[in-house]
Amino acid sequence: MFGFIRRFFKKRRELKKYQYGDIIWCDIKKYGDKFNFSEGHQKRPFLFVNYEKGIIYGYTLTHNDNLNSLSYVMQFKPFERVVLSCLFELRAKTYIEYFRKMPDDDLSRISKIIYNMHTNDKIRENILKHIIIDKNDIVLYQNDKYLVYAANSDSYTLYKITRNQNDLYVKNEKDDYYISTTPTIVKDNDSLIYVDTFKIDVAKDFNYLRLKKKKESTAKDNICPLKRGDVVKLKNRLVVLLEVDGDKITYTKLMSPDYIVKTTKYMGQAAINSVPEYKIKSLEHQIKKLEELGIINASS
Repeated sequence: MFGFIRRFFKKRRELKKYQYGDIIWCDIKKYGDKFNFSEGHQKRPFLFVNYEKGIIYGYTLTHNDNLNSLSYVMQFKPFERVVLSCLFELRAKTYIEYFRKMPDDDLSRISKIIYNMHTNDKIRENILKHIIIDKNDIVLYQNDKYLVYAANSDSYTLYKITRNQNDLYVKNEKDDYYISTTPTIVKDNDSLIYVDTFKIDVAKDFNYLRLKKKKESTAKDNICPLKRGDVVKLKNRLVVLLEVDGDKITYTKLMSPDYIVKTTKYMGQAAINSVPEYKIKSLEHQIKKLEELGIINASS
C-alpha cells in the first residue's frame, strides 16, 4: 500500500518537472469512443502539453501513416505522426516514464498547427516559446500584422498586411489578404510575435504578384495620356499628334510642314496646344494626296 502511494507521488513530482515538448510514455487501453488501443500498443508515447490538477494533457504519437484525422508527419523517428485531432486528458497514474525531448524543428511546426486551437493562456504561452519564425508566417510587429517573406540567420524581411485593396491580393483558404509591396527589415526576433501561418507558399506567390504588379505599374506609367490633335515639342520643333496607341505616338511637323509621318515612344511630353479635328483631317488629306502623286513618302 505504501509502495503504491510512494510511486503515485513520485509520478506527480516527475510530471510537474516536464515541459511542453517533452515526450513521455503512458499506459492507455481506450479513450472515449474513438480510440481503442490493441494489446502491444497500449504503452504509448505522448507529446506532453501540460500537467494540471492530476491531469496530463498531451497528443499521442503513432506509427500509423494512414490517418484521416488531423496529424503532423514527423521528421523525427521512430514515430510517423503526432495525432493533433485530439488533446488527450489522462490521469497521472497512467504515466510510465520519460522518453526524450521533441526535436526543435518538429516541435515548432506542430506548435504552429495547434497554437490557435488552444484557449488556455498558459498553454498558448508555452507553445509560443517553441515556435521558430519562418517564411510564410504571419507575425505581429509593432501592433501590425506582417507576412514573413524571408527569414535569415540575422534578419527577417516582412511585408505589412493591410486593408488597402490597391495592395497585392492574396487568398489563403477562406481568408482574403492585402499585402503592401514595401519591405520592412527586422533584426530582432524577440520583437516578432507569431500569429498564424499561411497554408500556401504565399511568399513564392507574393514574389510573382509583386513583380507582375511592378511591371503593370511601369507599363501604366508609360501609357501616353495625350490624344489625337495635341501639339507637343519634339527635338525643339512643334509636332501634332495624328495617333496615340499605348506608349506610341504618331506625329507630323506642325510649323513649316514636310508632311512626313513618324512614330516614336512617348517620353513624358506635355501638350502645349491642340489642333481641331477638321484641321487634322485636312492635313491627313494633303499627306495622302502628296503620297499618291509620289511627291513624298509619308512614312519615311
